[in-house]
This record gives sequence, structure tokens and C-alpha cells, in this order.
Amino acid sequence: MKGQIKRYIKTHKLFRQKDPLLLAVSGGIDSVVLAHLMLELGYRIALIHVNYGLRGKDSDKDEQFVRSLAGKLDVEVFIKRFCPHPDSLKKGIQEKAREFRYRWFQQVAEEKKYKFILTAHHLEDSTETVLLNLFRGTGPRGMRGIQPIRGIIRRPLLECSRNKIEKYAVKHGIKWREDRTNSESNYTRNFLRNEILPTLKKRWPQLDHTLQSNAAIMSEMDRIQKFWIQRELPALTTKEKDLLMIDLKKMRNSLAPVTLLRAALRDCDFSREVIDDILKVKQAGRQWFSPDGKHVLTVEPMEKLSLRPVDTLSDISPIEIKRGTTQVETPQGTLVISKVNKISKSSDKSVAFIVADQLKFPLVLRPWQAGEVFQPLGMKGKHKKIKSYLSDLKLGKRRKKQILVLASQKEVIWVVGLRIDERFAAKIKGEKKGEYYFFRWREK
Repeated sequence: MKGQIKRYIKTHKLFRQKDPLLLAVSGGIDSVVLAHLMLELGYRIALIHVNYGLRGKDSDKDEQFVRSLAGKLDVEVFIKRFCPHPDSLKKGIQEKAREFRYRWFQQVAEEKKYKFILTAHHLEDSTETVLLNLFRGTGPRGMRGIQPIRGIIRRPLLECSRNKIEKYAVKHGIKWREDRTNSESNYTRNFLRNEILPTLKKRWPQLDHTLQSNAAIMSEMDRIQKFWIQRELPALTTKEKDLLMIDLKKMRNSLAPVTLLRAALRDCDFSREVIDDILKVKQAGRQWFSPDGKHVLTVEPMEKLSLRPVDTLSDISPIEIKRGTTQVETPQGTLVISKVNKISKSSDKSVAFIVADQLKFPLVLRPWQAGEVFQPLGMKGKHKKIKSYLSDLKLGKRRKKQILVLASQKEVIWVVGLRIDERFAAKIKGEKKGEYYFFRWREK
């Protein structure tokens, strides 16, 4: 096994013999075996460990084990206790713990002059990652599995199977700690590892090696894709300060429009559904806001697409409204939101009833944009530019700038305090009993 690891390090140029290495050790078999291997191969290492305290005494025993291991191996050890807030235990604790762990590892590496951080990911870990990405939806990049190099992270065990690691530990009398939660299938990765993979491997015993071979092919495809994007994208985009213009017509006629558009919008994290929608729309004025609400994408005349920061368009930043929100404060006024089981007739323009099923959260309360259209209630489905609608009301330039719209993902629901969109308005006649959202605007 030592020879295999030595060859892998050399083939992938992970690090040099003289490089000081910081090795992440949980106390489990993989990281403990890696620590022994690195020393036997003559590398200079230190151990680093995080105690999250999530498993009570077991977490403390893991910490004690790592301290003891460092003493036996005669290497330096860095240990930190991280107690997450109780609310974070409800959702996403693994991701939060991972973010904290790697952030602290990098901090220690920089301060103590360690060149690389080693983790003990092995062959099956990469298999799990490929399948998880596949189930969640991914492209070639996600199908590459775990990579041997990521920034200053290095993974020397990626070619080794769990079985080989266990045999090495037993043969050399290496002791380790078992995490009892690994046998529980509450977490998605554990479910895949404990419930799904054993069944798959009964039918396809070589699954790990097959996926590893495919991952290598996908890595090449990812590099080819990057090369092609770098060649094609500059001819389809122009950038001026904070404004990015995209030639949507040329992009639609390209070999891979989805790939190119995703690359052009990579910093905004638009979903695949939105990407597909953008490529179909030709009507100027349609807009999409990035999930973080910081950028707005607009279909311009001549089948162009503009991307700009929202704060360059108005003094008022968009406000994301999540499901369950009951009140939103703005400089212009307060939006009050409630859920009701029936609607009542009202000529009050400061209120709006909308069928709950028609809304897709999060909603966005934001300034209206140039070129944006809606279907004013009472105009029998005819579209009208919001700018024209406001001009007809003779509100004045300053007042028009203060008008907000309430949007559901892609569509304007309500020009707030003035007119609801025909498509979203709940009507007394013909509406069955059900759930409705009631919005009330209290202008300051």
C-alpha cells in the first residue's frame, strides 16, 4: 500500500518530500492510517482535529484519542472545540461544520507555515460523491468525483479502497475510533453508504472502479468544456463596468446554449429551470432576479440580455420575502402579509388577494424596472409597460421612482398600492374555497 500511495503522490504531483503537511484527523480508520503512512514514507506532518461536541462523551474521547496519537507519533497537534448554535442542529449542521472545519484548517496552515492540508478521502468517498451529485443533478464537473487537489487540499488516499485501508490497519496493529453515527442513515451520505451502495455492489461488484474510470473521463470532458467556453463566450458577451450584455440570439444558435449561458451567469447561481426559460423567451422586458437578490437579468430589444447589479438601478434594494413572513418594512411603507380562507370584495387599491397556489416563494419586493410589463386588472389580459402605466397616472418622476412591485419568481404580481396583475388577482365569482394570501400596503 505504501508503494501505491507513493506512486499516487508522484503521479498527481500532490507535494514534495520536504513540504510541511497538516493532516486532518478525526480519529477514524482512514485518517489514522494516513498519518502512519505519511510518517513511514518520511514526510513531515502535524495533526489537526475539530471537536464539535455533537456526540457528547464520544466527541471528547475522539479528541483524547487524537492527542494520544500525536504523542505516540511524536508530532505536533492542533485541536479546536466548536460548539454550534442549537438552531443550526435542526438543518444543515454537516455543511456548517464542514465550512468551519476547512476555514480553520486553512487559518492554521497559513499561521503555522504548513504548505498543504491532507484529508483521508478514499475510493468509496469519491463513489458516494459522484452518485450524490448525479441524484441532485449535475454536469461533467459534478461527475468528476472527489479530486486529488483542491486549492491547498491534497488527498493521497483517493485510489485506495476502504477494504485495503482496513487490511493495512489490522496488519500493522493500528488502532482507531469508530463513529457510531456512521451506521445511522439519517444523513443523506450515510443513507447512500448504508442502504443504497451495498445493493448496487451486489449487482455490480466493480462499481467503485467503474465510477472512478468514468470520473477520469468526466474530468477530461470538464477541461474540454472549459476550453470551448473560453473560446466561444467572449464573442457573445460584452462588459462595461457593472453591465454585462449577452447576445441571446447568437447564444441560442450555438452548439451548446445552456452550457454557454450558465457559464456567462456563473456568478449569479440561476437555476437550470431559469436558464431554460431565458433561452425560450424573446419578449423584451422579461426579468429574473438572482437568488440572492443582488443582480437582475433583463431581456432587451434585439434579443439581447443584460445583467447588472440591482443597486445600480435604484436607491432601494430588493427585499426577499420567504414563506411565513408576515410584515416587510421599507422606506416607502410597510407590506403586511397574512393567509386567509376567503376573499372579500374591495375597491381599496392598497390591498390584494392572491390564490396561494399561484405564488412561488421566495417573493421579491423591489423597484420596477425599465421595460418591465404586467397585465393590469380590468384590461382583459392586455400587456402594458409599468412605465407607461405610471405615466398615465401622472405621478411625477420622483413618485414613480418610489413605486415598488411585488414579484413571484418571474412575474410581477402587483404594482404595490396601485394595480394587481390580472393573472394573479383572486376574484369573488368563480373562486372556490381555499387558501389565499392577503397583502396590505401601508404607505408612509
